Amino acid sequence: MCAVDRGRAVDTTMGFSPQSGLENATRHGDLDPFAVLFMMERNGWSVDEVRRQLAAEGGLAGLSGIAGGDVRDLEARDSAAARLALAVFVYQVKKTIGAYAAARGGLDAIAFTGGIGENSPRLRAAC
Repeated sequence: MCAVDRGRAVDTTMGFSPQSGLENATRHGDLDPFAVLFMMERNGWSVDEVRRQLAAEGGLAGLSGIAGGDVRDLEARDSAAARLALAVFVYQVKKTIGAYAAARGGLDAIAFTGGIGENSPRLRAAC
């Protein structure tokens, strides 16, 4: 997500990489670094395996168990895991909108873009 003031980005949920911030189809969103170390130790994962997991199997895909994490697929599946992934996403969007509104002293508009914004009127309405 991005806060924009007069056409200029003033804040974003992304950090060093787009992996941080808001969950996405396969991006995990904010993650405690010690969770990664725990999983590496527990599963014997290499750095390459962790990189693969973080890049391809996190986010909505990881939460739902639906490869690719496409919102249209999650909505069509309507399983408990898919509903959980969508609920987490909606919660994080609301939390970020609230944080940006507080930090910026209010909002003039909210725009949804990209695949999720384009493909899911139901999810936009929930946010």
